[in-house]
Amino acid sequence: IGRARSFFYCALPLYYYRAVPSSVTKTYRPRQLDDVKLAVEELLSYGASWGDACLDEARRGALLQYIYLLHILLRDPAVGDVRREEYERLRSYVQSAHLLGPWCNGLRIDKRAEVGALTHGWMALSAVLAYSVELLKRIRDRDTA
Repeated sequence: IGRARSFFYCALPLYYYRAVPSSVTKTYRPRQLDDVKLAVEELLSYGASWGDACLDEARRGALLQYIYLLHILLRDPAVGDVRREEYERLRSYVQSAHLLGPWCNGLRIDKRAEVGALTHGWMALSAVLAYSVELLKRIRDRDTA
């Protein structure tokens, strides 16, 4: 991207995501958190090289990746006894990457609420918010079909 001479933005939805029960978007594995951490470190480093505005966007994007992984963690029934431990590990990664700050104000209100619950370590509220967001998405998708 840093070497590109031009860019083109296409607003058409060219990709359709179809959920598969056994996919990585439905099943939580502790390794996913480590993978996201590595990707976030690279994203933040790259964002910082483009200046403060890009770094703030990178922070928001990184935070959303952790929130999406949090959704998987909280809704996967197979996680069982390690759910709290993984929740705290995810929370620790978010804090150590310095992803919490004024740039969070640029997030949608539902994501800001989820970030707030994660910030305070309120796993039960995080679960309620994640479930509510998923439910609202299903309702929205049903109504637009």
